[in-house]
Order: sequence, then structure tokens, then C-alpha cells
Amino acid sequence: MRGEEMPKGLNIVDQLIFLSLRDLYAQKRAGIIDREIGSREKAKLRYQRDLWEGRLMLGEKLAQKSAKMFKEVEAAASAYARERTLERADEIYRALYGMDVPGIRGEAAP
Repeated sequence: MRGEEMPKGLNIVDQLIFLSLRDLYAQKRAGIIDREIGSREKAKLRYQRDLWEGRLMLGEKLAQKSAKMFKEVEAAASAYARERTLERADEIYRALYGMDVPGIRGEAAP
């Protein structure tokens, strides 16, 4: 890494890691830090990047799950508005909680 331009399309975490590594390599070339210090700091950067990547992936999964739930709730609520029955209300419950109403279909009540 010798002063190359940052690649396009990086997320914010990867942009920060890129800039940090570029600075780290520049410090090594300038004799400000030695190879051992550089290696330790690079390992710390990689560790933190992996942590943030996991957090970003978790956030994406939660957003996808929330979007799916809202879509299912909307469909169930629309069906309930057209046909106000206990079965339609149960569909709303299933969309919200991802399970049947306790006490029906052979499940034990709380």
C-alpha cells in the first residue's frame, strides 16, 4: 500500500480501516514505527473490523426481519379488515409473534 486511492464502494468501516492501514504503512516506511509495532496495530485493526462487520450484518438481518414482519402484519390486518373473524385475528397474532396463539391447535396455554 503506497498511497493508492481508496477503492470505491467501501462501507464506512472499511473506509476507516483503509485509511488507518495506509497511515500505518506510511509510518513504517518513514521509520516512525517498526515492523513489530505495525504488525500488532494491524492485528488490532483487523480484530475491530471483524467486530464491526458482525454488528453491521446483525443490523441488516434485523432490518430484513422487521420488514418481513411488517409486510406480514399488513397483509393479516388487511385480511382482518375485510373479514373480522377470530381466524383473521389469529393471523395477525402469528405475524407479530411468529407462532400460533397459545391454547389453540394443541398448544398449551400459559
